[in-house]
Amino acid sequence: MHLERPAPPSQPDIVDISTEHATLRWKAPRSDGGAPISNYRIEKRPAGTYRWDLVNTGERVTETQYKVEGIEEGTDYEFRISAENKAGLSEPSLTSRSAKYGQ
Repeated sequence: MHLERPAPPSQPDIVDISTEHATLRWKAPRSDGGAPISNYRIEKRPAGTYRWDLVNTGERVTETQYKVEGIEEGTDYEFRISAENKAGLSEPSLTSRSAKYGQ
């Protein structure tokens, strides 16, 4: 059986944002490439910047919801998700809408 990298997950929704954390929810990829999804890679960046920071370094995420810690009040954030299986990492999802907590 030929394994392929998974398709990207759906665009993440920010279901809650407060001081210090944001809760994201997304849908699994339409295709897992023939192998189960073993991890979701979650990235954030301040809106309008170019550098994405990996949020779940060293932490395996298998659910389609995640609480991102380290949200700074007044900073507008964007998020994206990639799916991983035995064959590798998917392309990233569409970028979430931006959201910020506070002023």
